[in-house]
Amino acid sequence: MRINPRWALILVVGGAAACATARPSLGDIKVTALTPEFADQVIKTFDFQVEERRISMTDPGNPSNFDFTEAADGCLRGNANNARDLKEVCRVAPAQGDSAGLSRWKSTDSTMTFTAQLSADRNSVVVQAGVARGEFLLGQGAAADELRKRPELLGAAFAYGYVPRADVSETNKDNTRDYTFVVGSGA
Repeated sequence: MRINPRWALILVVGGAAACATARPSLGDIKVTALTPEFADQVIKTFDFQVEERRISMTDPGNPSNFDFTEAADGCLRGNANNARDLKEVCRVAPAQGDSAGLSRWKSTDSTMTFTAQLSADRNSVVVQAGVARGEFLLGQGAAADELRKRPELLGAAFAYGYVPRADVSETNKDNTRDYTFVVGSGA
């Protein structure tokens, strides 16, 4: 059997590209509102797959609804809403008075901004997006460890609204609404 050299080249290049971009799964996580917004709420948990430098939604909905990867330049790139809705969110300079470890992020095509930070005890990720503040209580495992390294991945999910509806636990004097989520193993 003769193999067309052109097809062989395409297969080799395609295979090499697939190997170069493949990331091993670090596990699935479930993001659950500590207190759901409604007692009879149907969707109480959002499921994500975590890979090195990547978070993507697996349920509820279409997996292409939310899928962001941190690129070599440090920006987050991916889609929200649908596969053709490509977004880019990049780190911006810290503001005066920012605490150590806080990172600021801004969308390159809109006014959407958020901050993300790992708590001092390394047990939660705290995200501020507009007047909403979300605290994500982390569990154990490889996926949780990746989110500790890159809290901006959860930050993007929160900023784009890819978390279950939650009850506002507190509204502060500066009108910030606090939400709390639990991040557990997807198993």
